[in-house]
Amino acid sequence: MSWQTRRLKTILKETKDTVGAHSSDYQLLSLTKGGVIIRDLSTGKGKFPSDFGTYKIVSSGQIIFCLFDIDETPRTVGLSRHNGMITGAYDIFHIKDANPRFIEYYFLSIDDVKGLKPYYTGLRKTVSMDKFLNISLPLPPRNEQDQIVRYLDWKVSQINKLISAKRRQIALLGEQKQAVIYNAVEASEHPKTRTGHLYTSILGKMLQPLKKADTDMLEKYLCAKDVHFAGTNHESI
Repeated sequence: MSWQTRRLKTILKETKDTVGAHSSDYQLLSLTKGGVIIRDLSTGKGKFPSDFGTYKIVSSGQIIFCLFDIDETPRTVGLSRHNGMITGAYDIFHIKDANPRFIEYYFLSIDDVKGLKPYYTGLRKTVSMDKFLNISLPLPPRNEQDQIVRYLDWKVSQINKLISAKRRQIALLGEQKQAVIYNAVEASEHPKTRTGHLYTSILGKMLQPLKKADTDMLEKYLCAKDVHFAGTNHESI
């Protein structure tokens, strides 16, 4: 079989079921650059409505689209791996007769370049449902879709490993930088002093073991053997 050109309305079936009074039975989902994630309501971060009744039900394997404010929205498509609910402003679709991951990869590539621009209308850059479902896309046979998805999953996994390694390297370099700064500060707080600033050196003279006059005084002294690069030995003083 060869590749076919299919309209989205033959692949996507919109679902509009809302949670109604049962919102407490569903976990809240969010569409992000990292995909569809579960939101933690306990943190108190972010804005939430007083009533989730109009939020739409999402099942694992369904694809979510944000078809408004597309240029300003970081990510407008994502395949859900979770069951839950999401704002009713988004459009939810069940995928039929196609590999869901293939459809997601296809629209992610379009979203990265904001390729739906020709279909925008209005100030909010909205794509109407009628225009959206009449968009055509090239679709290979299912076995080729599966192969393409496996290859992309493998490549993405490799890239993610490289990103993780680079992040660890950056973290280690950051730690090294902090260590260098700390050591420099410590050195400035405990400066080293030249020996000449603490001692007077007398060369070519012998020690005088006995007093020759009442004005003679015994001074502490170090011999040359007591002075080293690593420091001075004061045991013989």
